[in-house]
Amino acid sequence: MKTYKIGRNPDNDIVIKDQSQHVSRYHATLTVNDNGTITINDQSTNGTYVNGVKVKSRVDYPVSTSDNIVFAKTAQLDWNLISRAPILKPAYIAPEPQKPVSSYAPQKAKSSSTSPGKIIGWILIGVGILAIITGGVSFSFEGLCAVSVPIIGGIILINKAGK
Repeated sequence: MKTYKIGRNPDNDIVIKDQSQHVSRYHATLTVNDNGTITINDQSTNGTYVNGVKVKSRVDYPVSTSDNIVFAKTAQLDWNLISRAPILKPAYIAPEPQKPVSSYAPQKAKSSSTSPGKIIGWILIGVGILAIITGGVSFSFEGLCAVSVPIIGGIILINKAGK
């Protein structure tokens, strides 16, 4: 059995150079068992991800050399480093460049004011207003529906077309 310590600290078997310090000094251990199975054990603050899924901290998680392992969303494990056993000197992983993280989702571009949904919405509102002007508003159920349905439908269409 061979265990590889992974992290920022220089005494690890695999040292990750991470100036942003998202990778912990002692981030994880990777164990290659005598029977060929491999496990990773996250011991970090910012997590270890196997194929995009964050593994539970301080629990051995089975992995294989086909898995994509990323530390703190910063540096990816190079499986070639593990195949050079035993490692006599620390192996270094350079982190990928950080992309700015925003706290909001990008908004869709607003539709132009001439979209078909907006045009139909304005026509429906016009029909409702025309019904009020020409016939007045009857306070019966049918009268209120005849006026309110086109106006409300138009407002909904204009709102949906704007998103």
